[in-house]
Amino acid sequence: MRWTLVLIVVGCLAGASVVLAANLVLTPIGNHASDLADRSVPADQALAGTAEAARVGQVSFLDALVATVPADRGTAIEQAQQAGRRQDANWAAYLRLAGHSAPERLLQSQTKAAFQKSRTLGGVLIGSTPLDATYASNLASERAASTLGITLLYQIQTRFYDPVVHDTTRAVISDVSTGRLVILITTAAASLAFLGIGAVMVRRVRRDGQIAAREARTREVETRRNEIETRLQRALEMEASEDGTYDVIREGLRTVAEGRAVELLVADSSRAHFRQVLSTADDRREACRVAAPEECPAARTGQTRQWEDSSLLDTCPYLRNHPDQVWANCVPVSIAGRTTGVLHAQGPIDVPANEDLVPELEVVARKAGDRIGVIRVLARTEAQAQADPLTGLPNRRTLEDRTHDLLEHDGDFVVAYADLDHFKLLNDLHGHETGDRALRLFARVLRDGVRPRDIPARYGGEEFVVVLPDCTIADARDVADRIRSELAVAIGAATVPDFTVSVGLASAESGEALSEVIARADGALLQAKQTGRNRVVVAGDPADGPSPDPVPVPAAPIERPAHKVVVKIGGDVNAEHPSRT
Repeated sequence: MRWTLVLIVVGCLAGASVVLAANLVLTPIGNHASDLADRSVPADQALAGTAEAARVGQVSFLDALVATVPADRGTAIEQAQQAGRRQDANWAAYLRLAGHSAPERLLQSQTKAAFQKSRTLGGVLIGSTPLDATYASNLASERAASTLGITLLYQIQTRFYDPVVHDTTRAVISDVSTGRLVILITTAAASLAFLGIGAVMVRRVRRDGQIAAREARTREVETRRNEIETRLQRALEMEASEDGTYDVIREGLRTVAEGRAVELLVADSSRAHFRQVLSTADDRREACRVAAPEECPAARTGQTRQWEDSSLLDTCPYLRNHPDQVWANCVPVSIAGRTTGVLHAQGPIDVPANEDLVPELEVVARKAGDRIGVIRVLARTEAQAQADPLTGLPNRRTLEDRTHDLLEHDGDFVVAYADLDHFKLLNDLHGHETGDRALRLFARVLRDGVRPRDIPARYGGEEFVVVLPDCTIADARDVADRIRSELAVAIGAATVPDFTVSVGLASAESGEALSEVIARADGALLQAKQTGRNRVVVAGDPADGPSPDPVPVPAAPIERPAHKVVVKIGGDVNAEHPSRT
């Protein structure tokens, strides 16, 4: 503003000087006027148009980078391309009128190189994401190149054409003075003309200031958003559990919402019901009443919805009849590729949300959905790696890992080694599908028959191992006998042939490794097999004798090829098949 006023004053004084010198410079001024009309003004206008198109193109390009909706991104890219074509056309018009001095040609080549670099980097940025390692450096370089190009345009304009235009304009104004009266009239006209130019300059300066303010605001918003996204990403990566992730998201929402109420609703495992997993407000009036993802307009469409006033006709159905007049913003959260959550922000109508709230909520929603999806995949993968896929019991490796703490603290425990009797014969006579059902049935009985802190596992094939911490050998025998009895009851209600289980028990001694205890329990199991099956034998206990119970053999509903297996009721397999089954 100050420089504009100075320009107006100087212009008025210059106009008066031009009028006084009119009679001496009529002929040179005529030549200047011709040059002004034919070259200087068109070149100056072409340079101004080039700079303006470059500014508009840069703003549209930045809008395309931050756009999250594909349609908005496409519109911004198209606007940037149109600005680029206007910039090329104005630049070509300027080159046709440009002078041929060495300094001007040097600035022309520098300007062309700067805009070429800006466009090259712009193409790279459009094809990348903020998560790419070179994204930030490419963005900074692109902005620097674009700013340099615009600055060079202004240098050409102010160094080679603005002075010519201004000086020649003053000469042309005085050129119409043919006499004292004409000179006085021209002086008045020149003063009015320069006042008009001053007004135009004021408007231009004001407009440029507004553009600069918008660009500064855009940079400020983008910087804040990038910082929030970066910090949130780092914090989320340090959390290994879903509950810990929700705590981080809550703190992130408090930063973004700045005191406004925000909650996160996530669908349950059936994806049929919403549950609130976090909220930044204690007032239940701030909570959304939607019950399921399919009922939420934002979750159903997968698009952010902004409700300006709960009293309007087209507001969200779950905002109607709200006790207060409120606004609400709902941002869908995609977890593992499906919209199964929503961020719901709400506030009184007299305290509206700022324009940055929704974009920042979308950043939080995107990062939250990505991290929750990763954690769930990792948890599912870890659970699958730790469990036997057929029975659902822990596998052998998981048993060894979970028993490690017992060994570190020298805790007492008993190992029960169980093996299904005649399981190979059951498989041969009734098929592997029946065998699998038998394994699942026994696994269920075993899981239901032990304490929550006990560690049952499928050890391999038809073999199962249970680690019983803080348990005496007598209590372990009672547990094993109870499991045998419950197995018989469960078989009666199931669709599998009769089968039994033999169990070997061994109590851990001080300093003994798990593998050594399992080996002794395995020896007791072998003794149980050799003394009649369907029994419990304690390692090293001579009191365990033959079992009075008969050993059931699975019935054969169909004839199958003969196997080299001979089974004696209450006895062992013959020498041709030394297996302990």
